[in-house]
Amino acid sequence: MRRGDNSGPYGHILQWLTLLIALFPAAAFAYVTGIDDISPNIPPDTQAKLDDIILNYYKAPSVEKVNTVLDIISESPVLRKKTAWSPVVGFLTVIFENNPRQVMTWLARNDYNDYAIDVMVAALLHAKMKDKALVFAKAEQWKEPELARLKMAEDKVDLKHLQIILPGHIDTLWGAFFASGDKVYIDEIINV
Repeated sequence: MRRGDNSGPYGHILQWLTLLIALFPAAAFAYVTGIDDISPNIPPDTQAKLDDIILNYYKAPSVEKVNTVLDIISESPVLRKKTAWSPVVGFLTVIFENNPRQVMTWLARNDYNDYAIDVMVAALLHAKMKDKALVFAKAEQWKEPELARLKMAEDKVDLKHLQIILPGHIDTLWGAFFASGDKVYIDEIINV
């Protein structure tokens, strides 16, 4: 079956699944990130605030909202669930691309947990900011083997042209959509 061809034996199922995802992006994002599964360590109002900011960021973007998201992902256990990484990477990639002058200020905070650091490094690579990722990783005292792997890492492809191979790629595109509101990310998901 070719990409975008729904004529195979599962074509109708894929069409319905695509429709459901397109109609319920907030529910899909909440399921993937575990946002619907509030941890006892995350106050419900904090969780609701994170949901609201990420799902509606593109409607009224602001540095203050990004600061709040960074606070929450660093202070809460939300990123301990690996499936939460992809949408957050997509979200932060677009944020970093759209705010290149602000990135170093965000990186200089020194209060990120290990999960947030790994996600932010991935987002910096996707945003084609490997130099900033290296500075950040060194400041966060990454060990030499980790730094060597980071130095050898290729800059990631443009998310608008991401070849979807893994389920996490779809989640990354949802995160990018929530940060930008750009329907090109949704088109990539639908064309799978």
